[in-house]
Amino acid sequence: MECINLATLSGQEIEAIGASLAAQPSMSDAVVARFKQQYPGVSFTLCFESDMGSHDPYVEYKQFDLHLVAHSAQGGCSRVTTDLKACSGLVIALHEE
Repeated sequence: MECINLATLSGQEIEAIGASLAAQPSMSDAVVARFKQQYPGVSFTLCFESDMGSHDPYVEYKQFDLHLVAHSAQGGCSRVTTDLKACSGLVIALHEE
Protein backbone atom coordinates (compact mmCIF):
# COMPACT_ATOMS: atom_id res chain seq x y z
CA MET A 1 0.00 0.00 0.00
CA GLU A 2 1.60 3.26 -1.12
CA CYS A 3 1.09 6.36 0.99
CA ILE A 4 0.48 9.90 -0.18
CA ASN A 5 2.57 12.61 1.42
CA LEU A 6 0.00 15.37 1.77
CA ALA A 7 2.43 17.30 3.92
CA THR A 8 5.90 16.61 5.15
CA LEU A 9 6.27 17.36 8.83
CA SER A 10 9.39 16.98 10.88
CA GLY A 11 9.28 15.74 14.45
CA GLN A 12 10.02 19.29 15.60
CA GLU A 13 7.07 20.66 13.60
CA ILE A 14 4.74 18.03 15.03
CA GLU A 15 5.88 18.83 18.55
CA ALA A 16 5.41 22.56 17.86
CA ILE A 17 1.87 21.89 16.63
CA GLY A 18 1.25 19.78 19.75
CA ALA A 19 2.54 22.52 22.05
CA SER A 20 0.32 25.04 20.26
CA LEU A 21 -2.68 22.72 20.65
CA ALA A 22 -1.84 22.18 24.33
CA ALA A 23 -1.86 25.95 24.87
CA GLN A 24 -5.52 26.15 23.79
CA PRO A 25 -7.94 26.73 26.69
CA SER A 26 -10.12 23.86 25.42
CA MET A 27 -10.19 21.50 22.46
CA SER A 28 -13.08 21.66 20.02
CA ASP A 29 -13.95 21.24 16.37
CA ALA A 30 -13.47 25.01 15.96
CA VAL A 31 -9.88 24.78 17.26
CA VAL A 32 -9.17 21.90 14.89
CA ALA A 33 -10.67 23.89 11.99
CA ARG A 34 -8.28 26.78 12.76
CA PHE A 35 -5.31 24.42 12.72
CA LYS A 36 -6.47 22.95 9.39
CA GLN A 37 -6.41 26.48 7.95
CA GLN A 38 -3.04 27.25 9.52
CA TYR A 39 -1.47 24.01 8.23
CA PRO A 40 -2.95 23.34 4.77
CA GLY A 41 -2.19 19.86 3.52
CA VAL A 42 -2.09 18.40 7.03
CA SER A 43 -5.04 16.24 8.03
CA PHE A 44 -6.27 16.78 11.60
CA THR A 45 -8.75 14.44 13.31
CA LEU A 46 -10.24 14.91 16.76
CA CYS A 47 -11.35 11.88 18.79
CA PHE A 48 -11.09 10.30 22.24
CA GLU A 49 -8.10 8.24 23.32
CA SER A 50 -10.36 5.18 23.69
CA ASP A 51 -11.01 5.40 19.93
CA MET A 52 -7.31 4.76 19.27
CA GLY A 53 -7.32 1.21 20.66
CA SER A 54 -3.87 -0.13 21.44
CA HIS A 55 -1.95 2.36 19.27
CA ASP A 56 0.84 4.14 21.11
CA PRO A 57 0.88 7.93 20.66
CA TYR A 58 3.72 9.74 18.94
CA VAL A 59 3.75 12.32 21.75
CA GLU A 60 1.66 12.75 24.89
CA TYR A 61 0.34 15.95 26.44
CA LYS A 62 -1.70 16.56 29.59
CA GLN A 63 -5.06 16.89 27.77
CA PHE A 64 -4.47 14.70 24.69
CA ASP A 65 -2.14 12.43 22.73
CA LEU A 66 -0.96 12.99 19.17
CA HIS A 67 -0.90 10.06 16.76
CA LEU A 68 0.63 10.06 13.27
CA VAL A 69 -1.58 9.17 10.30
CA ALA A 70 -0.62 8.02 6.81
CA HIS A 71 -3.07 8.17 3.92
CA SER A 72 -3.28 5.51 1.23
CA ALA A 73 -2.88 6.41 -2.43
CA GLN A 74 -5.65 3.91 -3.18
CA GLY A 75 -9.09 4.88 -1.99
CA GLY A 76 -8.01 7.59 0.41
CA CYS A 77 -7.95 5.23 3.42
CA SER A 78 -5.85 6.28 6.34
CA ARG A 79 -3.99 4.35 9.01
CA VAL A 80 -2.12 5.10 12.20
CA THR A 81 1.62 4.93 11.68
CA THR A 82 4.84 5.36 13.61
CA ASP A 83 6.74 6.23 10.42
CA LEU A 84 7.40 9.96 10.45
CA LYS A 85 8.23 9.88 6.71
CA ALA A 86 4.74 8.53 5.93
CA CYS A 87 2.95 11.02 8.18
CA SER A 88 0.36 13.12 6.38
CA GLY A 89 -1.89 13.91 9.30
CA LEU A 90 -2.38 13.98 13.03
CA VAL A 91 -5.00 12.49 15.32
CA ILE A 92 -5.69 14.52 18.45
CA ALA A 93 -6.90 11.89 20.93
CA LEU A 94 -8.48 13.60 23.93
CA HIS A 95 -7.91 12.09 27.35
CA GLU A 96 -11.12 11.00 29.00
CA GLU A 97 -11.54 11.93 32.62
